[in-house]
Formats: sequence, C-alpha cells, structure tokens
Amino acid sequence: QIKIASVAMGGQPSRADADAAVLRPSATFASASDYAARCRASSKALPEGACVAGHGVLAGFPSERSLCEVSAPSGRREWALQAYIPVGTIEHTDGCPGDAVEFTVVRLKGQNYFARLRVITRGTFGRYMVRRGAPVDFEVSYTRYIRCCGEQAQKEQRSDFYFHESEVFTRYFKGRTVQWRGGGAR
Repeated sequence: QIKIASVAMGGQPSRADADAAVLRPSATFASASDYAARCRASSKALPEGACVAGHGVLAGFPSERSLCEVSAPSGRREWALQAYIPVGTIEHTDGCPGDAVEFTVVRLKGQNYFARLRVITRGTFGRYMVRRGAPVDFEVSYTRYIRCCGEQAQKEQRSDFYFHESEVFTRYFKGRTVQWRGGGAR
C-alpha cells in the first residue's frame, strides 16, 4: 500500500511522493511496452505504486498540468506512455519534444507520474533551444523553422501521426514572423 505523504495543489502527488513510491513499488514492470499495454487495457489494470523504468523519446513538453508522452526510441510507435510531472519538479525538467530521455514512471492516485525524467540526448529543437533560445519575431529564419517544424522534425518529435499541430509549433512558432530566406541571424 502506497501512502501519499504530501499532497500539494489540487491533490497532485509531489516529487517526494513519487520518490517514495519508487523505493517501495507495488509492482515493477520489465519493460515500458508491458506497462503501456496494461495502461491501455484499463485505467484500473495498474496497481497503485506500479513502476517502470526505461528509455524513450519525448513527444511533448513535461508539465505538472498536462500529460506528456514518451514513446519507444525506435520511432515505430511500439509503445507510448503518458505521465505528469509531480508537483515541485518542473523547474528541474527542461526536456523538449524529440529529446531522448531516461525515465521512471510510477502510478500514484490513479495517474502516471514521472519519478525521474532525464534528457540523454537533445533532439533538433532541444539543441536549437540550448544554443539560440526561444524563437523571437523577425529573428526566425526559414531554415530554423523547417528544422524545428518540418516533416523530419515532426517525425523526431513524434507528432507526425496526429491531426493537430505539434507542441513545438504551437508553443514557439505559431504567430511568429519568419524571415522567408535561408540563414538569418538566428
């Protein structure tokens, strides 16, 4: 039985809760594929405190308020897990869609939470963010736009199978003025 020690805003588990659950898991899964299959089977198929660790690729921005997906590193969509960031962790999580990550997911209060999420290798957009910062009007070159939001970027960010805009496009490029020429300052 997992005891939630500190429940923060809105009843969400904290980082300490996730860490405690990982130390004493009620069930440990051998693979993210098995864990994801149980998640798909039924919301009640996973016991409180169930845990899985693995490697994958982020398909969203980690957040306390919305689900973030991590999927199989191969890109063949063999499995995908959705999880929240525990309250109080977000300032330590700087992952971007397309980044390769190590993760530990734990089941708390009927939801999945990242007990650990560490960027191993930056994807194209993540590298651009580290080197050049967030896009700014009149400083977004067409080259940067295509590298971060083009077809290849959509595949890397795992958003090529959806009918909606990628999170990178929506958050950083939508509504920006792009320089419709090659290089540019940024």
